[in-house]
Amino acid sequence: MTADLFIREVFYNQPKLSPDACWNPDGITFAVEAAIDWKSSSLFVERSNTVYVLKIWKADVREWREGSTTVTIFGNWFSLKGLFVSIDGDIHVDNDSIDQVEEWTLDARKSVIEIQIISSCWGLFVDIANYLYCSLFNGHQVVKHSLNVSMNMETVDVVAGNGTKGPDSNMLATPKGIFVSINFDLYVADSENDRVQLFKFGQLDGITVAGRGVSSNISLYCPTAIFMDADEYLFIVDQNNHRIIRSAPDGFRCLVGCSGVQGEAPNQLAYPSPAAFDRYGNIFVADLNNMRIQKFILVNNTSNTPSIVQSMYSSELTADSQMYLRHGKREDYYYEAIQVNFVDSGCYILVSNSTVDTYGYLYTNNFNLFNPSKNLFLQDDNLGGGDQFKFTSYLDINTTYILVVTTSASKMQGNFSISASGSNKITLTRISEYLQYLLNN
Repeated sequence: MTADLFIREVFYNQPKLSPDACWNPDGITFAVEAAIDWKSSSLFVERSNTVYVLKIWKADVREWREGSTTVTIFGNWFSLKGLFVSIDGDIHVDNDSIDQVEEWTLDARKSVIEIQIISSCWGLFVDIANYLYCSLFNGHQVVKHSLNVSMNMETVDVVAGNGTKGPDSNMLATPKGIFVSINFDLYVADSENDRVQLFKFGQLDGITVAGRGVSSNISLYCPTAIFMDADEYLFIVDQNNHRIIRSAPDGFRCLVGCSGVQGEAPNQLAYPSPAAFDRYGNIFVADLNNMRIQKFILVNNTSNTPSIVQSMYSSELTADSQMYLRHGKREDYYYEAIQVNFVDSGCYILVSNSTVDTYGYLYTNNFNLFNPSKNLFLQDDNLGGGDQFKFTSYLDINTTYILVVTTSASKMQGNFSISASGSNKITLTRISEYLQYLLNN
């Protein structure tokens, strides 16, 4: 590659994060309907912590500088899709109405056409060699164009997808968010294939690193955005599962929106799409159907705080165990309700171990067995590996948490144990007759 002379700093935030890093699952609303609409497809946080949001229906870009509540509005386009902001503050946008990518200067008073394309760019990205990437979500490709030299605006190189919609390694199906590492490896949120594809530099055959087609402890349903930390661990917006997940040395885990249920509570999302880190490791996400931008605060970034097992709980699901209709199911399931006790707010880990396929639910305040979707905080099937559930989350001392242990299949029986660890002492206590407990509380 001859572009080494043009190597630049990265324009975006890639914080150094521990594999055990923990975010408060209750988001803070950063901006609401006046600043975002349900079709906002792009959000960018640059290194000085200025936040940019592209608002499609108003066809403009909105800017918040750190510490200021004043919103600056740039542009008056007809229709916009992709957004990327360079380190000098110039704004790259996809002008959807005329199929071209434009660069607006810092004062947004003049624009330069960068690429003339045949389809809209859902995602834009500028790598450290100053190549502009565009994900053609209707063209099922990702292309790039050098910004270093004067070139024909229609001259682009295809870097992913053969233009035919499909699931093969050289195909994409409605690609959306993209990310290019400092090694020029391209990651693509291949939304309709429910996967994330990695295209090594110079390779047109992609490698599935998450989602459909790869054996892992997590599945995706329409991923729409990708971002990375300093160690190149993936953070994925899993849009139709209403959550954000991350990769780690031991597999994937959910960070926010982990109930699996869309909603408007602080710990819920509804069809999230663009997301990004700020310089402190906090996560900003456009929560589209709730028409708000949520900010999730990084509360723990140490590598060893949650690693010491504080408590071990053992029990058994038998024919004498209580039964209920599991969340989203019509069959009866044996279950056991367990109260989670801890001495202070912090990040905690709960992992099951059993010869049967366990399924875990964590509820706040109380668990209503007649309405198992109410107060649902977290749910998981196999993040612990080997068909076992695992929760890694910030727990608040002012909230009561009820862990419900059940199974993936109806009326399964068997022994199980739960290991609990965290930054403070944590214990687990069985609630022996949960129906009576519920009536009394």
